[in-house]
Amino acid sequence: MPSPWGGCVGSNAREAFPQAVEINHIQVRDEYRGQGVGSALITAAEQLIGRQGLRQTAVGVADDNPNAKRLYLRLGYRSTGVFDVSGYEWATDGGTVRHAIERDQLLVKDLML
Repeated sequence: MPSPWGGCVGSNAREAFPQAVEINHIQVRDEYRGQGVGSALITAAEQLIGRQGLRQTAVGVADDNPNAKRLYLRLGYRSTGVFDVSGYEWATDGGTVRHAIERDQLLVKDLML
């Protein structure tokens, strides 16, 4: 039975780690960084994934986001060498919609819940 959680977003990631559930679009506002918010969000997501009986999770980290990569590595994720390019839209605080394209490396973690 296929997972309702959908797996990884990028095609390279999905092919390399078909059992992984990708956590994505996590963002912590600048004023709350360094206070454990990102760690708490990732931990909560991992617990939800584990409760579904799934045992591998993944995150994509952009080349230009070394702080996020350090956080994920500290939380037990490992580099895979698998990369995807993705596009997404986001809104500024003023409501202007922007489009971005980024290259993400997939990091994975085996859950032991």
